[in-house]
Amino acid sequence: MRLRTGATIPEHINAELDVLLAVYEGEGELIIDGLPIALGPGIAMVVPRNTRRTIRCLRGPLVFLTAHRQRGGLMPQ
Repeated sequence: MRLRTGATIPEHINAELDVLLAVYEGEGELIIDGLPIALGPGIAMVVPRNTRRTIRCLRGPLVFLTAHRQRGGLMPQ
C-alpha cells in the first residue's frame, strides 16, 4: 500500500483474519480500538482480528505491506 500525506484508510473491523503490517517508508499512525501507534520505517506488527482500526499518513508517502493467511475465493459461486 502507498498513502500520500493526509490520506486515511477509514475505520473498519476485520472479523476474519489477523493482519501483519510492515512499514517501509514515511510516517503514519495506526489506531487500534482508539489507541494510536506511531508508524515509521522498520515497524512491523500484527493487527489482531476483531479490532477497530484505521491508518493515517502523517508524512508521506507512507509505504507499507500487509499480509495475512489466504482467504477463501471472492468470486461468486
